[in-house]
Amino acid sequence: MRELLTIGAFARAARLSPKALRLYDELGLLLPAAVDGDSGYRFYIDHGFSGTARRNRAGLDQALAVVWDGSVFTVTKFDRSGRGVLFGLGGSVYDRNDPFGRLFPQTLATVAEFEANIGKN
Repeated sequence: MRELLTIGAFARAARLSPKALRLYDELGLLLPAAVDGDSGYRFYIDHGFSGTARRNRAGLDQALAVVWDGSVFTVTKFDRSGRGVLFGLGGSVYDRNDPFGRLFPQTLATVAEFEANIGKN
């Protein structure tokens, strides 16, 4: 069995607040794996789902299905799916954790968003 995580540890891993997790529990959206009967502490299990699993991203799957070798796929907005991704430019590989690795994708996204909005106004 996987290790039980405290609400604080699970909140950090999920990038949520413990308050949000309590609300999701009350609403029946994200239930803890176990609740201590005496203290009421909630415990969670990390099943390993993340942006890398690409679950429930039908739009991304459809877009990637029509991309062919040599084509350009432009993302105009970033979400959590871009975290922890290595990318290459000019034969070099950059990590999203180094300064250039943080700056460059955001710059590309800004330019892409500008280009997408040129004809809208």
